Amino acid sequence: CMRFIESQAKKEKAEIIHFVNGDKIMRYFGLGMGRLSKQWKVIITFHHFFTGFMRKISYQKMSSHRSIVVHTDCFYEQMERYGIRDVNHIEYPGFLQKHKVHPDDSKIPVIGMYGGTRYEKGLDLLLEALKRINSPFHLFIAGAETDFGKEAIEKMCVSYKERVSIDIRFLSEEELDDYWSRTDLVVLPYRRNFNGASGQLTEGVNRGLPIIGPNHGSLGDIIQKNHLGRVYKTEDVEDLAKAIEDILENGFVYDETAKEYQKRISPEW
Repeated sequence: CMRFIESQAKKEKAEIIHFVNGDKIMRYFGLGMGRLSKQWKVIITFHHFFTGFMRKISYQKMSSHRSIVVHTDCFYEQMERYGIRDVNHIEYPGFLQKHKVHPDDSKIPVIGMYGGTRYEKGLDLLLEALKRINSPFHLFIAGAETDFGKEAIEKMCVSYKERVSIDIRFLSEEELDDYWSRTDLVVLPYRRNFNGASGQLTEGVNRGLPIIGPNHGSLGDIIQKNHLGRVYKTEDVEDLAKAIEDILENGFVYDETAKEYQKRISPEW
């Protein structure tokens, strides 16, 4: 793979080689990248922070003579603690077009849960929490099937199935934007093993929507530091339900701190 990249970089007369997802190649500890670093500037973007001694060694090996990009303050600080100096913090930007429909106070609030149905995203935790909600709501679940299929999802929300719309397939940008345009609240029920940036958080903030997320790691830090919504005890279904009920009942309005963060994630910033 590294030889192929080297040959392509020479062919294209490249000035920079960028590994857009360094998470996927950490098992190789940067093997072969030294050849590239001698001839080109090499940038590696990491999206999620993984703990453990071997991961630490891999981060250190892969960053040798290379520039690192991360998307959260927590990740940036951890890289510095590992002795990695060429680290750049760039907030995960929102690239979808914004066609937010003006809110209608008379309509039932829509909760959005979009993207692949991965286990770490905690869709099952959200569906359990919604059994405890008394306020009106409607849940949109849309995205490609990964760990949870449509049949499994339907079983988990059978007691309130009329309040859930399920669209399990890969969505085009236009289709995803249409779902976002009808969304009023973003819930991120990520499990404890997730520590990184969230595209759902970014797109929610892009549209000025309240965000509910776990109180651990990067997500908890971003939500609390930037006044984006509410946090709950990670993987605690009862506490998640309370946070959802609170915003459904009382609403949430962005203050100046939240609006400033909203500007920071714009590609124009």
